[in-house]
Parts: sequence; structure tokens; C-alpha cells
Amino acid sequence: MTKSTEARTQRWHRQKVEKACADCGLLMLADLARKRCQVCAAARQKRQSAQHARKYKATVCKSCLKRLRSTEPDSGYCRRCTAPSMCPDCNAPLNKTAAKKYFPCTRCTYVSTISEKLWEQGTYIAEEWQGFLEPLRVHCTVCNETSWTSGAVVTKGISPCSYCSGAQFSAREVSRVCKAAQIESLSNEMPKSGVPWPCVCLRCKRLILVAWDNVKQGRGACVYCAKQRVDSNEAANLMRIAGLEPLVNYPGARKQWKCRCVSCGAIVKPRYDNIRGGEGGCSNCATTGFRTNSPALVYLFVERRSRFAKYGITNLDGTADGLVRLRYFSRRGLRLSSAVEFSSGVAAREVERELFRWIRRDLRLPYAADRRALPSGYSETFPIEDLSERQLRYRLTMASRRHSGQRWSGLRDAQRLLEGATFHSVSDD
Repeated sequence: MTKSTEARTQRWHRQKVEKACADCGLLMLADLARKRCQVCAAARQKRQSAQHARKYKATVCKSCLKRLRSTEPDSGYCRRCTAPSMCPDCNAPLNKTAAKKYFPCTRCTYVSTISEKLWEQGTYIAEEWQGFLEPLRVHCTVCNETSWTSGAVVTKGISPCSYCSGAQFSAREVSRVCKAAQIESLSNEMPKSGVPWPCVCLRCKRLILVAWDNVKQGRGACVYCAKQRVDSNEAANLMRIAGLEPLVNYPGARKQWKCRCVSCGAIVKPRYDNIRGGEGGCSNCATTGFRTNSPALVYLFVERRSRFAKYGITNLDGTADGLVRLRYFSRRGLRLSSAVEFSSGVAAREVERELFRWIRRDLRLPYAADRRALPSGYSETFPIEDLSERQLRYRLTMASRRHSGQRWSGLRDAQRLLEGATFHSVSDD
């Protein structure tokens, strides 16, 4: 059964009642929603149509009595009568035929209605009129440039000059922007939106690719002068000033860069950002921070309510034999669970990286403490809802054995010493 047949069947199966017509009072068998019979409904529709027809008044031209269209102006005259009979530019008679909509002049470039709209926006037609939808060449008196448009664009009120509207730019505009941004183009082609534009920076003399949209809006052109990109030669010179000789090419500002220390000959992997920020270059020669040439300790702390745990490393020599770092976490509400000592910090750092590869990459556990609650060391925390403390100690022991580590001899004494320290619980915020 088709939809039309189904709808007709449903209409005939509606509930019908016997009721009187609201106009003539005739009894009829009809639907509940119907008020009038068929004859009265048709008469009512005819009366309404007549009322609407009396309200409608057709507008005709006052001159030629031709019916005005909705697109024509409300001056009371049609477009043909409002157009001048003589061309205002060359005084030639205009050919006002019905086939030509805008009555172009046969001697010059004047076109009725189109020329007036162009004059209002400071432009004029620069070639012969071809048609309403055909490309139209216009010259702008504001920017003194020639561009293309069409009669359809002009009648909609859109700016006919593509240079003034920003859709196109001239050679003078490009020269002005380059002078303000202190760049020089290396290509004879005009820049395009979204296409890298090869240039040379006049300040640092480097070759750069410029985004024309950004430069046109007044933003910086050179990424090197804006400190958004680092030159590899300058980065290598900065590392040499810090006492490091690069062994590989510049990898990036935030990536480890394999270098050799000039003083001790050790192979280190600092980051360019850290060296530029004023940090020491070689971890073996450094007097502060973690030292890879000194004995080190890998420790495991567990929060007192067993919500999260933390791995970390610290040196055993120095102030208070490395207990300063352990005491800091103990005062923050953490409990020292296990610790393994190494003869060098290189092995301790490798064990720490192996443990965090297991935590972040394999288990995909996030941070468990807030930076405000644990300013130093919050990035080394992880939740232990599905892990036991015994499992964490076992993982630390197995990773340490592969790097010749052994259980810290002073673990029991350190645990008793740290248990007596006052602590502040790490909040959930």
C-alpha cells in the first residue's frame, strides 16, 4: 500500500459526527474539527480573496504607465524612464531598448545605474560593458588600482575594488608591509594567503618563510628574531660557552642533546632550554642539583593513607648524607618504604627512568598529587589503587639488580629518624 492510499484510507476511517454548519445551520456528517459545510467554506474563501484583492494596489510608472517590478526603485517611475536619455559623459543618445537591462552608452563606458553605484564608491568602468554577469574592469580613484568585478556584485552593495576590500593587494602595498616588517622578498611572485613566502630578514640576515596574512596584520615576520626558533649554529656556540662540545646535530630546545664535557670528558645529555635558562651544563662537574659522578640513592615513598606513591633519586654525599630530600617528603605526609644505593648517579638515573617507563607508558598512570600540595616532586607521583606496596618494592629491587644496586644500609635508621618528624598531610585539592 502506497503512502497516498494509506493516508486516504486513514482519512475515511476518522471518527465522524453529525453536526450543524456554523453559517447556514445545515446538518452534516463531518469530522470533529470541521465547522462549515463545503458550500459555506468555498463562499468564505471567495470573500477573503476579494478582501485581499481590494487591499492590493498595483503600482505603475507615472510616465509610461508600465507596471513597476519589485526590483525597481519606489520613485514612481520605471527604470527605463529614470535613466537619462543622453549619456552624462559624452552626450551621446542612450539605446533604451528592452533587451538591454542597464542601457550602456555606445561611445564611452557609461552604463545606467551601474556607473552611478560605482561613482558613489570612488570607482568607474575602465573598459566596454560586456553584460550584467560578465567580468567588469573598474579603476579605483582611492587606491589608484585597477581590478575586476561584475555588475551583479556592484548592485549588491559590495565594494567593487578588490584592493580596498582586502581581497587583493598591490605591489605598493607589499613594499610598504615589507618595509615595516624589515624583510625583503626573494621571489618575483606576489604573496598568497596560506602559502609560505620566501624572504630574508634584514635584521638577522637569515632566510625565512613568511606567512603573508600574519605580516599584513602587523605581526612579527622573523621567527628567529621573535625567539620562536633557534639557529643550530648559535645553539652549538651556547653549549660550547657552557663547557660542552656537541656530538650530534641540534635536536631541539626541549630534547636531550648528547655532548661531551670539556672539563671531565663525561658524556652528558642536557637540554638547550636548561642551558639557556642558566642551569649548569655537566651534571658531573655541577656543585648543585643531582650529580651523576657521586653515590646516589633510588627511594620509594608511599602516602600515609596509601593513596599514591613516589619514586625518586638523590645523592648520598653532601649535606646530611642526602637526608635533606628524604626529610622534605616525610614532612609532606609521605612514608619511606624502600631505598637502593648505587655507586654512581648514572645507574640510579637509569633505574628511575626504567621505573617511570613502566608507570607512565605501560600502566599509563597519571599524576596523583597536586602541584600546590607537593611543589617539588609532584610529577613523580602516581596512584596505587590497583598496586600493592610489596609489588612496588619488588619492581624497585629487580630494576636495581640489573644495574648493580644494593639495599641501602642506612634504610632502617633513616626510617626511624623520619618517623619522628612532624608532617603536613597532602590534601586532595
